[in-house]
Amino acid sequence: QLGVMLDRLEASAAAPPSDERDQSPATGGRELTGNAPSQARSVLIIDDNPNILASLQILFEERGYSVLAAMKAEDAIAIAENHRPAVCLCDISLPTLDGFETASELKKVHAGMLMFSMSGFDSREDREQSKDVGFLDHFRKPFVFDEVAQIMENFAAYG
Repeated sequence: QLGVMLDRLEASAAAPPSDERDQSPATGGRELTGNAPSQARSVLIIDDNPNILASLQILFEERGYSVLAAMKAEDAIAIAENHRPAVCLCDISLPTLDGFETASELKKVHAGMLMFSMSGFDSREDREQSKDVGFLDHFRKPFVFDEVAQIMENFAAYG
């Protein structure tokens, strides 16, 4: 079953978001939008752990999101520039560029994207640095997915 999830992950990371899924209405009639209607309810997930990435992809898809996924910062930056997702959920511990550096680069290519950080660590310094580079909130792994998704949707609706 993990192999099937990883195959789906690789296919979705390479493919642009589906217009049909991008157009789906958000919870409560709200929509998470990028800079154009085709980016409605799109999320970029960046994590170098394939199990976490695949799990988050499935959970967001079940909530009606079009999911773009990357295991490396460089891939995520290219995806953000080409597909302009509305929201990004980024791990802090990445192999080449860390999540803080990734956030800075993401802002250069897609300043309108809402960004959230996640990490297995939850120090005051991590939270402060997350805010300093432009993340709207910082989630400590493991987290309750529905709570994280609701916070992201609230930022999109009222931020």
